[in-house]
Amino acid sequence: YDEGQEEYVTESTAAEQDFKSAISGKPLVKAKQENYFFRLSAFQDKLEAMFEENPDLVLPKEPCYVTTPIYYVNDKPHIGHVYTSTLADVYARFQRSQGRDVRFLTGTDEHGQKVEQSAEKRGIEPQQLADENSAFFRDAMENFGIEFDDFIRTTDPRHKEQVTKFIQQLKDKDFVYLGEFEGWQLQTLLSPLLSMLSDVWSLKSEAGDGGMDGDAQDVPISRTSFTWGIPMPDDEEHVIYVWIDALFNYISALQLAEGDESKLAKYWPATVHIMAKEIVWFHAVIWPAVLMALELPLPGRVYAHGFWIRDGKKMSKSLGNFVDLETLTGYCDTYGLDSIRYFLLTQGPIGAIDSNWSDERLYDIYSDELVNTLGNCASRTTSMINKCVECVETFDLPGAATTAVGLVGKVDTFISETEPFRLAKDESKKEELAAILYQCMETVRIAGVLLESVMPEKMGQLEEALGTAEIKGTLQERTAWGQLQPGSLVKKVALFP
Repeated sequence: YDEGQEEYVTESTAAEQDFKSAISGKPLVKAKQENYFFRLSAFQDKLEAMFEENPDLVLPKEPCYVTTPIYYVNDKPHIGHVYTSTLADVYARFQRSQGRDVRFLTGTDEHGQKVEQSAEKRGIEPQQLADENSAFFRDAMENFGIEFDDFIRTTDPRHKEQVTKFIQQLKDKDFVYLGEFEGWQLQTLLSPLLSMLSDVWSLKSEAGDGGMDGDAQDVPISRTSFTWGIPMPDDEEHVIYVWIDALFNYISALQLAEGDESKLAKYWPATVHIMAKEIVWFHAVIWPAVLMALELPLPGRVYAHGFWIRDGKKMSKSLGNFVDLETLTGYCDTYGLDSIRYFLLTQGPIGAIDSNWSDERLYDIYSDELVNTLGNCASRTTSMINKCVECVETFDLPGAATTAVGLVGKVDTFISETEPFRLAKDESKKEELAAILYQCMETVRIAGVLLESVMPEKMGQLEEALGTAEIKGTLQERTAWGQLQPGSLVKKVALFP
């Protein structure tokens, strides 16, 4: 048991860590515990089939349920929390813009030994500590423009009641049993025993051969070394392990233990669970097995991103290079919140590869892509719109028409300078390519509106090709920047063959 991570580790993992904690570096000692176990291996065949038969999981269409992991309140918000939440927020906003019924869930994970110990050191109750830090996370999310629909807390009565019901269902189905677990534990001054024996409830994982990396082992889901948690049904000496407790948040927030009586059941299965890569095992293996045991549909996608590093080095408080909330807020004061959101989204570790935070890179992206490209393009476009209107008002109709065509000429120059067709060959340049093409098409759309009075038939064809015929209103309203929706289907058109 590695107390620093609140994790049991196997013999092989302990050996890889030189029998030391991966967090504190303190020595591990052999330990035995009898806990409740979940029969994970009972689902090995189904898990293998899930990966092998459906590698490109099809996302549910309607409605759309987007989640972040719930964040542990014994930590403080930092760039990792903000990045994950920003990804989820951008995805949710995009789906809303497509007219989908979206529910975006985030929240805080508030049980466990670390919270209990931290509260004890401060001389307060664990609930008080959880209340303070949960509010801190919620405020941070709101300050960084995260528009969630629900904020779940594992200390909420609605969550605790649901988790108790789900665990009882697993026990009734014989997927949870009382058994003994043996592993390595971090030895501290408070726990000097070389071994210990206690009851552990576990999830069953009965046999099955196949393509997963080794056979699945039953998973301990209870603890007796602390009391701050949800008690096991009919066995209050055990509290439900913090990770199992936390995983249930995705369905406790929808009240799925109530079955057909839940008014939010329509949002399950989740469209996508978004998280950092260190917790993918819980979400991609244990969580699907639990859902199978409960006979609930599986999420459409589990998306795990990489980590942020800084100036080529792993972030750590000891190196003084950690991008915490205060640091991020300082960058927002300098560049603006939307600029930081853009930088996080386009430069972050969206895939498995970690991304480097660099102040120089932030400045370059801000200057090149936002100020000089997007900002200048919008400024020039709106300026030419005003010039076109002035020409008409003074009856300089030729000037109005040539001004509108001049907009398209600037797009042609922009394409020559940015070379989007070259960028299309580089997979890592997808976001940059999308930004360039959007600016081009939105400018062409606006030019088409300005030329509508001159060439109504041809500009109608352009509208049809861009899918913007439904945009109504005055000239000023229709030429406002940003009305071409990202993700719109654009047809190839030859206006003057």
